[in-house]
Amino acid sequence: IGGGQGVASQFCKDKKYTNIEPSLELVNRAKEIYAQNGTHIVGNIYNLPFAAETFDAAFSITVWFHLKDLNAAAQELSRVLKQNGKFLIINPNPSAYGTWRGFYTDIEDLDDKTFIGKASVPHAILPRNTFFKHTQEEILNSLAKVGLVIDEVKEFAPMSARFGEVDKDVDLFVYYQGHKN
Repeated sequence: IGGGQGVASQFCKDKKYTNIEPSLELVNRAKEIYAQNGTHIVGNIYNLPFAAETFDAAFSITVWFHLKDLNAAAQELSRVLKQNGKFLIINPNPSAYGTWRGFYTDIEDLDDKTFIGKASVPHAILPRNTFFKHTQEEILNSLAKVGLVIDEVKEFAPMSARFGEVDKDVDLFVYYQGHKN
């Protein structure tokens, strides 16, 4: 979900892979580069173009902080997963939002939980995007409300390992791994 230009498809070659991405430009690029690795479709998490209980597993990497309505997103994820289907969501660590904000330039605060800015990460400057600072509790509650069971939550990718800043003792990401009850 939110697979961008389809890079992850190269790691799923022995599986049936479907990339759902809202950007037509990125979907076209995925079809150009990774067509042999799966299906790439324009769509979004709020209205997935699939029948109920279609997928054995789903994953979403650095997407959920772009979502305003976590409850609607979790509902759609639950709807398309088969019973006991697995999910993995990787998101910026809520404990590190201050660090994440430092990766942005040209910031406009919309409110105390939302800002828009241009992400500047090593080797790339990304377009302006919206960053919703959801709490860990909000993320977990949105999943639990729709029968998605969390099996593991883990923080990972310390700043020092990622960017060589030994004085930064914060994990940049957190993953939520679980299944549909």
